[in-house]
Amino acid sequence: MISITSYYGSSASAENNAKKVTINGTCFYFSFETLVAVSTVNHGTKVLKNYWGPTTGKHLNAIDGGNKNSRVDQDEFDDFVESLEITKVIKHLFK
Repeated sequence: MISITSYYGSSASAENNAKKVTINGTCFYFSFETLVAVSTVNHGTKVLKNYWGPTTGKHLNAIDGGNKNSRVDQDEFDDFVESLEITKVIKHLFK
């Protein structure tokens, strides 16, 4: 099952810029068009450090409750996403 929902705020513009795509239980969080967090049942949630600005920072806080110490750098995040089985399936579908 695939679903797309908003995960932040009550204003239409904020909601449009903060989307969560869930595919078979794995949640991909986007701020604007950038993947900023992934959550899985088996591996927990990985959230990127804020490289962008205050609006994305608010989106990140909505995901991890403001726990900035647990955020990971880009390389660690990319390695995590690449290691997920769902990523391998998606890549195979879009070859």
